[in-house]
Order: sequence, then structure tokens, then C-alpha cells
Amino acid sequence: MTYTDINRVKEVINLSIKDVNSFDYSDMIFVPCIITQVGNKIPKYYYVFIDEVQDTNLAQQMIFKKCIRKNGGRFFAFGDPKQCIYTFMGSNMNSFERIAKHDNTKKMP
Repeated sequence: MTYTDINRVKEVINLSIKDVNSFDYSDMIFVPCIITQVGNKIPKYYYVFIDEVQDTNLAQQMIFKKCIRKNGGRFFAFGDPKQCIYTFMGSNMNSFERIAKHDNTKKMP
């Protein structure tokens, strides 16, 4: 990758952040993670359940955390670290372990 390529990638990312009129699936995951105004509008719940957590990427996990109420909210994640199949969208074997390291987490068989 050349210096010109890197600059073009930065330019495209900056343009996509500024374009608030069109969203694709990736934007629906990415935008709430980086824009505080959007992230603050994410509904908060006492209980958040995520199945197949091993197939989530870091951006999705950031959104899950934003959905949990600060006082009294609980997060339940279910998955199998040996069944990760969504590596093409950023999940990997570390996804399961990253969730397992959250505060007050109990890992069960």
C-alpha cells in the first residue's frame, strides 16, 4: 500500500463520516460507535441478550455495551469460541474472550 493509497482511504473514511444521508449495513454498525450524538440515542435496557457472540466484531460489541443501562443493567452473551464463522466481517476467536473479560462477567460451560 502506498502513501497515496493511505491518503485515499483516509479521504473516503472522512467523506463517509460526513455523509449522513445514506447508510449501508457497515455504517449502521460503525456510526453509533463513533458519533456521540447518535450513540446517545441508542435505547438502554436492563437486560441485553446476545447469541452467537463469537461472531461479533469490536464495533458490534461497542454497541451492545451502549445498550446496557448504567444502573442495574445486565448483559448476557451466549456462544461457542470454536464456531466462529464471520471472520469476513471482523469477528475472530478473540471475540468470545473479549466479551468474557468484561467487568463482573461469569464464564459458564
